[in-house]
Amino acid sequence: MPSTEKNSSSRKNKRKAGVMKFYKIRDAVKLIKIKYPNVNASTLRFYTKIGKIPDVERAKGNHRIYTESDIARIIVELDKKFIFEELDKLEKRLINEVSISILEILAKVQTPA
Repeated sequence: MPSTEKNSSSRKNKRKAGVMKFYKIRDAVKLIKIKYPNVNASTLRFYTKIGKIPDVERAKGNHRIYTESDIARIIVELDKKFIFEELDKLEKRLINEVSISILEILAKVQTPA
């Protein structure tokens, strides 16, 4: 994984060239809310804090600014979280159904004919 210094200088070069667009936290949240309505600024701060989006730059006044790449990475992380939650629900449902089936089989086996 590239170092933060390299990413930071790369971002600055792109920024100078006018290639990269930056979003304030409220604008990034608006974009993410299109897919995930429950996301808020705290979500973005949390993902930055735990390193899911490691290179968030700071504007004047120490405010976080996000690139489109940062926003895409946040959406990918939210997608993964959603998928794992759905898989967990499915696993619990399958375990429950299998348990019921086994109990039904045992009840039939144990019932005298």
